[in-house]
Amino acid sequence: MGILAITFCFVMLILNLYTGFELAFQIVAACLGAVITALITAMLLKEQSKQQILLNEREEAKDKNIKIYESKIAVYSDFVSKMWKTIEDDIVEEQELRDLRGEAFRKLVFYLNNKNISVLAEKVAQIKLYDPNDETADIQTIRRDNITAFSEITKILQDDLKQDELDKADASSITKLWLQFNLAPIEDKQNVPAIPQIQEPVIQTQSDEVHSTTDNIISEVEDVEPKHPHVIKKQTWHFNAWDANKQITALAEGLKELSLVEYGEVWRTNLVKQVNLGDIAFLFRTGGAGYIGAYEVTGWRVFTKEGDTWKEDIKTVDGKREITDQSQVMADLAKSDIYGSADDGSSSVANLIVNPIVQCKNWGVSYPGGVYRRTISRYDSGYAWTLMSRLLRVDADYKTVFDQTVFDKIVADNHVEPAIYDEDKGWI
Repeated sequence: MGILAITFCFVMLILNLYTGFELAFQIVAACLGAVITALITAMLLKEQSKQQILLNEREEAKDKNIKIYESKIAVYSDFVSKMWKTIEDDIVEEQELRDLRGEAFRKLVFYLNNKNISVLAEKVAQIKLYDPNDETADIQTIRRDNITAFSEITKILQDDLKQDELDKADASSITKLWLQFNLAPIEDKQNVPAIPQIQEPVIQTQSDEVHSTTDNIISEVEDVEPKHPHVIKKQTWHFNAWDANKQITALAEGLKELSLVEYGEVWRTNLVKQVNLGDIAFLFRTGGAGYIGAYEVTGWRVFTKEGDTWKEDIKTVDGKREITDQSQVMADLAKSDIYGSADDGSSSVANLIVNPIVQCKNWGVSYPGGVYRRTISRYDSGYAWTLMSRLLRVDADYKTVFDQTVFDKIVADNHVEPAIYDEDKGWI
């Protein structure tokens, strides 16, 4: 390379293309140009390499974020699905809440920031468990509060996934979506209760002494081998009193109606409309009391809110009709709405018009097989026979037979026999 450079310079001088000074100038200029070109090329290559590294990092970060986002969608979706499933039967039980906590700490907490964890904790604290032994338990209020809490939890997770989107669903719209399906809670086939439980004998309090109902209301009978199927041939219904004290008071004051209310839903009201005249309804009281009475259905009365006004539909032995006179509707509503729910924002008040057959005083008889937790549902005919046999067995001092003729007919037509009670085993 050096020989070529010297030869190039010698030729330039021989041919007198450049003087010595000009040749030196040109050489220096060429060298400087080459150096500058090399420097610029090196800088460009370095910057290009840097940009490529940044691009690769962005692609890696993008791929990572996509994977995290997809994982969050899967985890949030799975958690929300399991959360709403716990309330398909209207209530949240302790084990269901334990399982939900396990789900939250297995995966959910890994994707939540401190703010969302704090907000989520507040909503979880609002979830209410159902205790069948709590006499003051208000199933409908518990359910309504839980749906609200679940809707807000769903919104928290949704907002975390859609931080850049402006049009987000709020908790109220999520609640409305759930309610609009108008599905009754899940029960096992043929209305067999989902969670069988064994109820201890009811305790009866008299004066200053506490006695078992086995001592107070059970009469001795012989154990006779059944000769007929132990079923009630009529359609029977379970009816859970929202507030048993108010319901019993209303019956005692002459309003022969079993009442339920709804807030935005219609499935309970629709079930009331499916009850036929002559069916038998068993009134259930929570808190350990069990079933406190049997009632013959003579009709139903349904109030539904349309806008700012109420309408009334009624069915009796005279047929079905709609009452259009608003003054009459409001007067009937004031009398039949024993819970005062119309002033509390309810959307419907649905009552069974009944002829009381038999009703226990103070307490009731324990449920056979398990608890029916819905407000209203068709009742198993075998369980109904057992309930009637227990009501038949209750001593006269601890029950009131309102219609002896109907009671005797049900007993005779269905071959109901007095229940057997064992001091150690309880009802048999």
